[in-house]
Amino acid sequence: MGFLFYTAPIAAIIFVVSGATLAKNIKQDKETVRSTAVCSLSFAYIIFSIIYVSYFTY
Repeated sequence: MGFLFYTAPIAAIIFVVSGATLAKNIKQDKETVRSTAVCSLSFAYIIFSIIYVSYFTY
């Protein structure tokens, strides 16, 4: 469980940076496939971490 505790903030930083990159790419009409994939995966990891930690705390 400690692994998720230390990597969730890193995933949150990746999520914010990839979201900003995604917004910039949409504004400039560039390809957004990679940014969308990174943003989706980091968001899914954050949600999985929250669910996993909350499951084992009760």
